[in-house]
Amino acid sequence: MLARLGVLATLVVLYVVGQSLAAAHAANPDAAAITWTMAGLMVVTFLALVALMYTKVLPALLALPILAVALASIAGMKWDVLFTKVIADGTTRLSGAIIAAILGAILAQVVEKTGIAQTAIKKTAELGGDRPIILAVLLTLVIALLFTTLGGLGAVIMVATIAIPILLSLGLRPVYVGCLFLLALSLGGVFNLANWQLYKDVLGLDNAAIGRFAYPFAGAMLLATAAFMVIEGKRLGKSRFKAAVNEVEGAPQHTFVPWYALLTPVIPLLPVLFFALLPKVIAKPAEITISAPRFVAEDFRHPVVTIQPVDRENGQIGFYSAGAQITLPAGRYEAAHSLHMTASSILKDHVQFDVKPWTKISIEVTTDPETHKATINIVSTSTTYDFPIAVALLLGILYGAITTWKRGQSTVQLLTKSSFDGVAAVGPAVVLMIGIGMVLLSTMSAEVSGIIGPAVGKVLPQNQTAGAFVHYVLLFGILAPLALYRGPLNTWGMGAGLLGLMKVIMPPGAIMGAFMSVGMVQGVCDPTNTHNVWIANYTNTDMQEILKRTLPYMWVLAFVGLLIAGAMFYLVK
Repeated sequence: MLARLGVLATLVVLYVVGQSLAAAHAANPDAAAITWTMAGLMVVTFLALVALMYTKVLPALLALPILAVALASIAGMKWDVLFTKVIADGTTRLSGAIIAAILGAILAQVVEKTGIAQTAIKKTAELGGDRPIILAVLLTLVIALLFTTLGGLGAVIMVATIAIPILLSLGLRPVYVGCLFLLALSLGGVFNLANWQLYKDVLGLDNAAIGRFAYPFAGAMLLATAAFMVIEGKRLGKSRFKAAVNEVEGAPQHTFVPWYALLTPVIPLLPVLFFALLPKVIAKPAEITISAPRFVAEDFRHPVVTIQPVDRENGQIGFYSAGAQITLPAGRYEAAHSLHMTASSILKDHVQFDVKPWTKISIEVTTDPETHKATINIVSTSTTYDFPIAVALLLGILYGAITTWKRGQSTVQLLTKSSFDGVAAVGPAVVLMIGIGMVLLSTMSAEVSGIIGPAVGKVLPQNQTAGAFVHYVLLFGILAPLALYRGPLNTWGMGAGLLGLMKVIMPPGAIMGAFMSVGMVQGVCDPTNTHNVWIANYTNTDMQEILKRTLPYMWVLAFVGLLIAGAMFYLVK
């Protein structure tokens, strides 16, 4: 009780102090001491909450809303703005990610209750026979495939209670099997659509941008998993005796389903990947529209735009007046405005622009009614269809329910039960995302970003240069272990406090690449993960042993992921 009152009292004190500092800062904006005092208080508050989470005094579910309110209070945000713009709006800031998480959890329940996961694992075990290495490889791939859709501790328990005993029965050591399961889980997580939706909501990315990094990164993760299997397999060797595992009360019965039902985990991925990769296969020409208002003076007719390639002399494409719609092959062009529709046109303004496939380009001509000087503006927007992740997950749910239907079995009851259980299973993650939304709006506000943004900007790489690329890789690579224990580089922990600040400094794709890369350190190694705790207990393994075995591989993988993301978003322009 005293601890709770202490937290509330601290927030009140921070609000009062913040109001005083903000008033002093408004009266004397050039006073660096005031700015640094406010920034210092924010850093101290951030680190204090990290320490409370690290020592398990305060869970992330409470630490994130407290951080959001504390940072806004220190920055001098008024109470009514704080309640409205941070707390109230923050609850719905990640609404897309919340819906995706709920639908993903429902799909996971369908996969579990229909026996799809059990069938996939059992059939794989039959295929692998008694060859430990082949069976380990096959099961790792199947587990990874399942967790492109599955998520949550319930799904981990369901899959693990089937797969782990099979591997242990072959004489593989428990710590090796436990680590292998966690690697497979995180490998599938690279393509988990609920995770993609979080990056879309926070950073404004589309499926194609996320996939552009996810494909090569998944390949690197697969190589890291293979390296672990070979190296640690030789180090640990096989156990002399069959390992025992704890029996889980109420473990699901194995119900076999038709082969086509096994496609359920990949069904949501198919339309998302299809529309993301479509522009790579079909080069649809750009659609270009010329628009402009009429000239005020009667001496001039509709404005005319001349478009010609930049890399060719006398390669004029033609004259286009307002309202024209054309298509051009990919390349770099120059648009110029002419006042008179005559052979001796006077070019008053021109601008160069790139034509890329699958884009819509608007060439807008605006004119000054007094001087008749024309200005050309180029507006380019992508037209690739970003398939909704929520719809993709719904398709997976329906496909799984329909393909596993049996006479006498109610599909409606199955979906109803899956919905109830799925919402219950994903509840903690939803509450966590509500807190993340509050932190994002707090750190992205003008009050907070104006104080701490310049300081953060000095630490982060800013320009798209080779130097920024090296800076990016070394900074996040060296600090990758800070993703552990809900640290400042953990998206589902205090890292949410940095996302809003980083968004205005770094390319969104680079932020996604950084957090997805270091996120593997957290996803596989972190002893505070509920699935790590359960796997360690189920295999009678020390959690710190899992951390020690997997951290070197995931740390190297983080560097590889950062190299990939850095090359994409800092070197390629």
